[in-house]
Amino acid sequence: SNLAKDLGFEVPKSFRRNAKEQILREATEKAPSPSSSDESGFEMPDFEMSGSEMPQLGKKKPSDHSVVPFLQRSAHGNSGEQDAKAACVASVVPFRGRSAHLNLFYDHISKFLKTPEASRLCWSFYIVEQYDTDLFNRGWIFNVGLAMAGLEKRDFKCIAIQDLDTLPEVGGGVDFSDCEIPMQLSSEIECYGWLPPYATNAGGVVTMSGEHWHRINGFSNDYEGWGGEDDDLRLRLRELGLLRGTCGSFCNLTDRAFRPGQTDLIGRPARGHGRFICLDEKSHTPRKHG
Repeated sequence: SNLAKDLGFEVPKSFRRNAKEQILREATEKAPSPSSSDESGFEMPDFEMSGSEMPQLGKKKPSDHSVVPFLQRSAHGNSGEQDAKAACVASVVPFRGRSAHLNLFYDHISKFLKTPEASRLCWSFYIVEQYDTDLFNRGWIFNVGLAMAGLEKRDFKCIAIQDLDTLPEVGGGVDFSDCEIPMQLSSEIECYGWLPPYATNAGGVVTMSGEHWHRINGFSNDYEGWGGEDDDLRLRLRELGLLRGTCGSFCNLTDRAFRPGQTDLIGRPARGHGRFICLDEKSHTPRKHG
C-alpha cells in the first residue's frame, strides 16, 4: 500500500507499491531547511529556488500514472514556544510547470505572512508538484499534500487547498484559521468582480479541519484536466452533512443563484474578509497538458 491509502485516501490503481517507503525516506533526507529569518518570527526559505532545483520525493517511470511530489516548507514558526501559543495551519499548493506563478506566489505570501491576521498563526506550506506530462490531477495532488501534513508533529487546526494563481489580498483580513465548518476562503475573487462565482460553488481556496478532510476522504482522484473535482467535493460535503453555510453576506446576489434564507452551502467569511487576487492567466500551464 502507499502513504495516502494508509492514511485513508483513495489512490490511483497504478500508483507504485513502494511509494510510502520512498516518500518517507526522501522526505527525511531531502526536505529543505529554512535559510533565513524575518522580524515576524517566521523562517523563510530561499525563494529564488526554481522548481527543477527543488527536492523531489520519488521518481517517475514512463509507465507510471503517479505524481512525484516534493515538499517545500515556505514558512513555519521557529520555536516550540511559539507553536504552543498560536493556532497552526497548513496550506497545500498543487503545482506543475508554472515557475512564473510560483515565484509570484512566494513573493506575495511572504508579504501576507507579515499581516496581523497571518502573523498570529504558525504555518506550514506544502508545494506538491505533479512531475509528468499527463493531465493535471489537482485532487490527487492535494491528497498527497494532506497525507504529508499528517506526518507532521504539529496539530493543525486547519488545512487549506491553495491554488497557485488565487492569492489572499494583503491587508484583506483573510483568516486561514477559520474552519469550524468547511469554508471557501476565496469567496470574493478579483477575476469574478470580487464576488463568489455562484452560490453552490465549492472551488478555489477551501479550508477544513483535518477531521473533516478525513471524513470526506479528501478529494476524488478521478478528475483529470481542469474542473469537476470541486463539484465532487461539494457532493462529498453534502452527503456527510458538512454544508453548514448560509447565503451570509451574499443573499442579495440573485444573479449568482443566492437567495435569502438559503442553506446547504459551503461556509464563507463575512464580506470583506474573503478577498483574493488573481494572477495573470498568460503565465498559466498550457491547458492541453492539464
